[in-house]
Amino acid sequence: MLHPSLQSRLENQHLALIDKLENVPASILKTRIVPGKWTVQENLAHLVSYQPVFLERMQLILTQPDPAILPYQADTDPLFAGLIDLPLEEVILEMKKGREQVLNLIGSLSPAEFARKGAHPVYGNLSILGWTEFFILHESHHMFTMYRLLAQPLS
Repeated sequence: MLHPSLQSRLENQHLALIDKLENVPASILKTRIVPGKWTVQENLAHLVSYQPVFLERMQLILTQPDPAILPYQADTDPLFAGLIDLPLEEVILEMKKGREQVLNLIGSLSPAEFARKGAHPVYGNLSILGWTEFFILHESHHMFTMYRLLAQPLS
């Protein structure tokens, strides 16, 4: 079982991002505000495309003893590439669907399952509980990045 604050963030954090982005014109979402860095749309596409990766990692941890978790590279992910050009409404719909799947999986786990671990070369050997916290922190990092991008004056 998740700590109530983690459960709340998992259920609601993405909704704050959706609220923030709903009225932002597509032209701004897709503008490369900082040269060499992702656009707001690319950051959002990354979050959406990471949800199935998270689910695959959790299934791996649930079905194998102490599996190695390989690094994720969004730039080589076809789902990421496909989301970049979609209208915001479609990307948000995909985000909501993916989050529902994450919530369903995490909500179904026993304490013993939450304790199962998978090792990542950068983030270490994390339990499913730790990976869930990582999922939320990763999302919040990209949310903060998007908020900062939207606050930048456009040239």
